[in-house]
Amino acid sequence: MALDLATLVFGKDTLSRSTLTGKGKNSEVKEQLDAETVGTIIDHNGERHIPWPEVSEIRNLLLCKCNNE
Repeated sequence: MALDLATLVFGKDTLSRSTLTGKGKNSEVKEQLDAETVGTIIDHNGERHIPWPEVSEIRNLLLCKCNNE
């Protein structure tokens, strides 16, 4: 659900050129996803799923989504 929400909120183009931290591979600088929006996606996803998923697990999924776009 977090991945679908991220695609709806940010769009595939933004995800493809961004990371969660603004740092890419080999010290490459990339656009950083808005931290507040990422936090909202994480919170929303946690509220919908029981048991509450680990924040690190959701962040890793979002990181993979950025890399795969």
